[in-house]
Amino acid sequence: MAFTYKSNREYNVPQGSNLVVKKINDLTEGSIAIIEKNLLLFQKKVKRNVKALVVKRGGPTRTKGVTLSYHDINNTTSCLRAIVKILKETAPGDSVLVEEFLETLPSHKVVPERLIPIQSSQNVKVENAPDLLSHIIDLMDENDSTDWEDNHLDNISQSPMSFTVRVVSTLSSTGVPLGGCETCFVQPKDKVPSHSTTLPVTLEQVLRQWGFNEERDINRIHTVLRGESERVHRMLLSEVGQQEKVTEVTGQIDIISVDFILALRGSLVMPYVIRVHDHDTLVMPQRLDECLGRRGHCARPWVERMFSRSQNKVLQGRCVLICGGGGFGKLEQWDLMDELGIKLVLADPNPNHIVKDRVWQFLHVPSLTDHSQDGENAKLIVEMLEERGIKDQVHGVTTTYDPCVVVASHVARLLGLAGNDPEAHELAKNKLAFAKFLKNCPAFSRYHSRPGLFVAESVKISCVDDIKKALSGKDQVMSLPAVLKNSHGMCGMGVMLVNTLEEAIEVYEKMEEDLRRDLDSDWTGLSFGGETFLMEYLDGTEHDVDIVMFQGELVAAMVTDNGP
Repeated sequence: MAFTYKSNREYNVPQGSNLVVKKINDLTEGSIAIIEKNLLLFQKKVKRNVKALVVKRGGPTRTKGVTLSYHDINNTTSCLRAIVKILKETAPGDSVLVEEFLETLPSHKVVPERLIPIQSSQNVKVENAPDLLSHIIDLMDENDSTDWEDNHLDNISQSPMSFTVRVVSTLSSTGVPLGGCETCFVQPKDKVPSHSTTLPVTLEQVLRQWGFNEERDINRIHTVLRGESERVHRMLLSEVGQQEKVTEVTGQIDIISVDFILALRGSLVMPYVIRVHDHDTLVMPQRLDECLGRRGHCARPWVERMFSRSQNKVLQGRCVLICGGGGFGKLEQWDLMDELGIKLVLADPNPNHIVKDRVWQFLHVPSLTDHSQDGENAKLIVEMLEERGIKDQVHGVTTTYDPCVVVASHVARLLGLAGNDPEAHELAKNKLAFAKFLKNCPAFSRYHSRPGLFVAESVKISCVDDIKKALSGKDQVMSLPAVLKNSHGMCGMGVMLVNTLEEAIEVYEKMEEDLRRDLDSDWTGLSFGGETFLMEYLDGTEHDVDIVMFQGELVAAMVTDNGP
């Protein structure tokens, strides 16, 4: 139940909801009587299953000191006094929340008091925290030994313990909420949480001390907590988006943290949201990182988000030339570039390209499909830019269509803009030439293996006799099975596995006949004047390695497992 104070906001509470919102505009005797009446109704509603109520301040205004208190379910006077006290000190637009007290899920341990609260003094130095935590972990490991019960002191009474979990949700570089960095705080159940005097611990530590020893159970709780924090984040984004126009560039709620209580619903462990933080979200997770010797771990997703937003801001209003726009599969990229506010110039062979009317300038280049003339096509594109008087307005050149990577690099060089060498792109596009290049590469130093050791054997095939020579006889280069493929092409077009010499010859003859029917095809690679070659077959899993470099420095590297 919420009591809002001098708030102009309307709350659309669904019928049948467990949420009750009451507006309070002053603290006269009449208003206090209304608060008491609604409090009594709320007590009757939750009395059967709840032993206590929680009274706390709501709203965005920050205050010093603890404004949270616990009250017996039958003590209306104490609860009412706490509500009125907070309302007297609250700012207009803020509120007071009255909630049922949630019991933390019971420990599965035989001795529930084994996990004691880890209290720290205010004057403990940060640099000593890792040693302190290591000592605590050693004690926990000692307690988990088989003879711990023999060392346990009898007749020591400990208060029942509870814990809260704080989960950080950060928008990814693509604007999707990602939950993580779970941080736990353990305290006596009947004490108000005070994170300033409690050392944070990991969720795994707490769950194992609470009796969760199965990895799948711990992983499930991790997944549920992260999913719930992401759901809360999405709700906030949706609410803010309805109030004002928010885009990737203008700003969003980049980071929040959500506090949870894990309680039992029947036999299931369920997370209940007790608080959402929009400030100081990383303070406690960073304290845990300091203890664990992983400084900056929790801040990485947020920093990545900041870099992404900054780069997007820099792109706003810039003019980018796209050489080759691709098809329907690239529409999402065009939507993103529109949202970023980029001025787009498209050069494409299709006069009726699907985004022709969405770009700032459109250049029709019919010969762009002839990749044997990429250098000449690049000069033609630059001439067209000059004719329209926009050559000097182009800030960058790229493509959304893989076969046009080479021509785009030629254009970038002619315009004096950043980009890879066209010769390097031409080499990389030719699978056979690139394999030969790596085979002949020397080692970078005596401590590195030659690149050629990581490349499968390959042989150019111009006729049937080349296949026979490569797979049989005294000059045999490789064993079967082997792979027949074209030097260019996309998505595995023209790539065939052969298991026998006869099959290799049959497949080669059929492949040559099929491929030559479509001489200008980008998919088969024949638009580059491709060649057929035979490559050694390697069994195992397939991986993509994507690398981003700028001015010789590694910016990012990503490895994707494509499976067997």
